[in-house]
Amino acid sequence: MSMTVEQLQNKLNANKVPGYWYRILPEGYWKQGNAGLIDEKYVLSFENEKWYAYYSERGQKSDLREFSSESKACDYFYGHLFKANVKEKERLNVEFIDNWEKVW
Repeated sequence: MSMTVEQLQNKLNANKVPGYWYRILPEGYWKQGNAGLIDEKYVLSFENEKWYAYYSERGQKSDLREFSSESKACDYFYGHLFKANVKEKERLNVEFIDNWEKVW
């Protein structure tokens, strides 16, 4: 399946993946003089004719992946965030059930 950044954003929104988990950077973001850190977020960016997906924490890029096409990068990014979202919902549900049982 071929996915664009716009379609990726729509799928993330439709599946209620929290926006504060990730940042999709426009082309040339770093070259435009943007100097601030993107902290504790999954990032998708396009620089120097390549797509990158990584986790940014304290200015450090971890789990850096490089892609030759927008669709491959978007597919990976969506899959990665969707899995993380499912795990978080499962964790919250377990905590809710545990806390509910303690109340009763």
